[in-house]
Amino acid sequence: GNKRFRQLIEMNRERYQTAKVRDYKTRVTLEIIELIRSCNGRFLSGELEEIHDENVLREKVSHALRSAKDPNRKRIRKPRKVTVRLHKLCQQKSN
Repeated sequence: GNKRFRQLIEMNRERYQTAKVRDYKTRVTLEIIELIRSCNGRFLSGELEEIHDENVLREKVSHALRSAKDPNRKRIRKPRKVTVRLHKLCQQKSN
């Protein structure tokens, strides 16, 4: 169930994130909900109870689409602050 959900999110991520109109984003979200339901899939809460509220379902799917990462995007690493530690270490040794 969760694997299928993640696959659907990844398949629709770009369509959702590049959409200019909110109605189109809502349509993408509703399509995902319908696809999951058509395969007898369910949406569960943290307590493993089925979620029936349409607003909660849309928010859950929309959040997954918003927060999905682009797998082709190059990851930028921040440089580590090693120099500050070395400077402090050198001061301690000289004392």
